[in-house]
Amino acid sequence: MTVNFDKLVSILLDRGEKRRSITLIAEPPYSGKSTLALNLC
Repeated sequence: MTVNFDKLVSILLDRGEKRRSITLIAEPPYSGKSTLALNLC
């Protein structure tokens, strides 16, 4: 499944609305995980 940034934000907000959730971002080194995490905060 491929999602863009806006869809990812929507998924995370929907999950967090009803219960606590933990989201894991798993990618190879230097693939942009830190940048993505900063943009989500």
